[in-house]
Amino acid sequence: MSLPIIEIIHGKAIDAVTADPWNKAIVGPALDIVGNAPGSLKIYRGLQTEEPKHLYVYVAWTELQAHKNFQADPVNYPEVGKRVGSFMVSDRDMFHVEPSADPYKALNAPVTELALLTPRPGYTKENVAEKVKTLVESPHSLQEDLGLISAFWGPVVEKENTLALIVGWKSVEAQRGIFAVPQVAALLKACSEVAELQVTLASLLEYP
Repeated sequence: MSLPIIEIIHGKAIDAVTADPWNKAIVGPALDIVGNAPGSLKIYRGLQTEEPKHLYVYVAWTELQAHKNFQADPVNYPEVGKRVGSFMVSDRDMFHVEPSADPYKALNAPVTELALLTPRPGYTKENVAEKVKTLVESPHSLQEDLGLISAFWGPVVEKENTLALIVGWKSVEAQRGIFAVPQVAALLKACSEVAELQVTLASLLEYP
C-alpha cells in the first residue's frame, strides 16, 4: 500500500479560532470542500502550543498529483482560498511532506511535533537524512514509556534542502522530557550538529 503525501498549511488565525479552535462553523466551509476533493483522505487541524494564535492544518492526499489537480479546479480551489483567508489571516505557508512511514498515529497523537531541518554549512541533505533516520529507528527513541507514540520523516517537496520530522507525543511534557534521556539526547545532538532545526508543537484534531 502506497503512503499518502501530507500537505501542511499554517498561519495566524483570527481570534474566533483561537478562542474556540474546534468550532466547525468557522473552518468547516473551507475544510468541507477540501475533504470532498478527489484524493483527499484525512484532515487535521489545531493550534500551535508555543503560539496559540497560529493554526496548523494537515491534509493527507493519496498523492501529490491529487492536490495539484485540486489546485487546478477553477471553481473550488479559489473558493477554498477565499474561505481559508477568512480565518487564517497572515503569515501563511504551505508545503508537502513525503512521509517515510504511516503518518496517522503521529497526527492522531495528543501532541504533534513538527521539526524542519536544513543542513548547516558543510553538510548535505543526505547527511541530515542519515542522522534523522538513525534517530527515528533507534530503539531508545521508540520506547513507549518515554511518551513517544509514533514518528515519521521525509523530504519537503517545495524546499529542496529541507527535511521534516513529525513526531506524535502523549504530552508536551513527554516531548520536553526526552532531552533527559542520555541515549536520545546524544542522537538529537547529532542531528543538531549537521542541521538547523525549527520545531513547533500542536494539538491536532481530525476533521470533522
